[in-house]
Amino acid sequence: MFYNIREFFLKGWIGCGNKDAVSGHYPARRKGHPFKTEYLSVNFICSGSLFDRPHASILSAVLGRGTLNHPTQADLDKVLADLYDASLYTKGYCLGETFIQPFSLSCHKERFIPGETGLRRRARKLLFEMILEPLTEKDGFLSRYVEDEKKNKMDQLSAEKNNKPSYALSRCFSLLCRGEPYDYPASRLRKELPSVSAHSLLEFYRKMLCRAPIEIFYFGEEDLNSLCSDLMNHLSPLFTPKLPLVSDVISFPKPQVCREEERLVANQSTLCLGFKTCVRMGMPGFYALFLLKEIFCDSPVSLLFTNLREKESLCYYCQGSLLSRKGVYLLEFGIDGKDAEKAEKETLAQLEALKTGNFDEEFLFLCKKSLCDGFAEFYDNPAEIEGWYLRQVLAGSVLSPKDVSKKIFNMHKKDVQRVANTLILDSVFLLYGTKNSKEEKAL
Repeated sequence: MFYNIREFFLKGWIGCGNKDAVSGHYPARRKGHPFKTEYLSVNFICSGSLFDRPHASILSAVLGRGTLNHPTQADLDKVLADLYDASLYTKGYCLGETFIQPFSLSCHKERFIPGETGLRRRARKLLFEMILEPLTEKDGFLSRYVEDEKKNKMDQLSAEKNNKPSYALSRCFSLLCRGEPYDYPASRLRKELPSVSAHSLLEFYRKMLCRAPIEIFYFGEEDLNSLCSDLMNHLSPLFTPKLPLVSDVISFPKPQVCREEERLVANQSTLCLGFKTCVRMGMPGFYALFLLKEIFCDSPVSLLFTNLREKESLCYYCQGSLLSRKGVYLLEFGIDGKDAEKAEKETLAQLEALKTGNFDEEFLFLCKKSLCDGFAEFYDNPAEIEGWYLRQVLAGSVLSPKDVSKKIFNMHKKDVQRVANTLILDSVFLLYGTKNSKEEKAL
């Protein structure tokens, strides 16, 4: 079974749900596809003032370097190898304007290792050590590790333009969310990162442990009461009153479309079209927006793939991104720079087809099937299941992929039309690929 354990220690839990020992547990595998591993993940959710981006940007890397009893990466690798190649994952990530710091453990089930007893206990001991006993010196993290990771992060930021499509996507999201917490350009992070010290990073970490709401997910065969008892015995210092979660800032459309262009040496250009919608995760119509994404761009038979790429040859690829907590939808195209205006015009024409219902039922069914087949794949990976339900929790929902699939198959053309008519073009960014640096400077 897959458990999302919430409010088993009531004073230390923030979130929706009832006051039972567990607010929900969900089947985590399809019949005929048993997992041979156990998965336990403790997630700290930093929103609002808790999300300090300069500190959060290197925290995960520093935590992953070592613990009090295993001070080097080599020590950690050795103990993980002794645990039959168990794995620990600490890489933080963002969901909109919320930072998630996970501590995830995956290890083999003992029944698949002849003669093995105590593997689960030893593996969890390392997980709890990673959370509660990080490697420190005096009153800070190990300064050498902190400085190393600051340098690594600065190098990554300096190289952001090396990945042209990713850079263009970032620039367009920045245009879309200008003036909002989500808009945090690399240039700002480069200026603020040097002020992070070993001491301030440890202070940030302690504050996170104390004040950040926690979501714990488990996939395995252990009894729920036994699991909760084990967690209480080891993690009880963390179950203190938490700060409430803060919703993302709602992103409203601008009075007029914001357009920016930048020229860089590249083999092809990248066009990003950013739309705003009043529909966000947790609201009526959100899953119709999911279906619209599939119809418009994501499906192999989508309108943009069929028309822009196959019929008109206006792009090399097209893909969509959705900030579900902010109501922001972005389309990215790999194009020849001279075709940017044509590609934008054709995209808006296809959007108009959605708004007017100019597509048939067979096409709608194929897109529904494509989308729901993708939902079924979540059950193949515990981390994917966790990601699904974590997003559900943050939206105040507990819908399973099967629940959402049923909703989608019951939708009609008018549902897609309704949500299509909420989309408003807000920002356009063109990264124009030039052939050489002289041409870039001249233009």
